[in-house]
Amino acid sequence: MKALDFQQAEHLIAMSEAIRPDKLNPIIENFLGNYVHDSMAGFIEMGGWATNEFNMNGLGILKFRKIFLGND
Repeated sequence: MKALDFQQAEHLIAMSEAIRPDKLNPIIENFLGNYVHDSMAGFIEMGGWATNEFNMNGLGILKFRKIFLGND
């Protein structure tokens, strides 16, 4: 594993540990349960392994984004 890959893996683990569903309060649970749409959910059964991102990456469709400032 390259050093950069290892750093990314450490960051990914830290972020996934920070996302703890047991810490959600009822207001957030209501918001996620009633207003957030999972656009991939209906396709998982249709496409099998190819569309089940959780089986491929262990996180599902969750994507981590980087913020760039200036010319970085």
